[in-house]
Amino acid sequence: MSVVEPFDPLIFCGAFDESERRHEMIAQAAYFRAKGRHFAPGRAREDWLAAEAEVDQLMAGGVASPCDRN
Repeated sequence: MSVVEPFDPLIFCGAFDESERRHEMIAQAAYFRAKGRHFAPGRAREDWLAAEAEVDQLMAGGVASPCDRN
């Protein structure tokens, strides 16, 4: 079993709207999932869907918008 590296939502504290921020966070999370299994082919969709669920869960809990915290 490989370990999936966490991604840091703070890197998205630029001029993104929420949909762009969500998409970029999903892309990064999916990348780290693929990297964790050494980019073995045939699981890109699975990586994306799992990353999408992870990011949506973070966003629902208010964790995915650290830029708004002060």
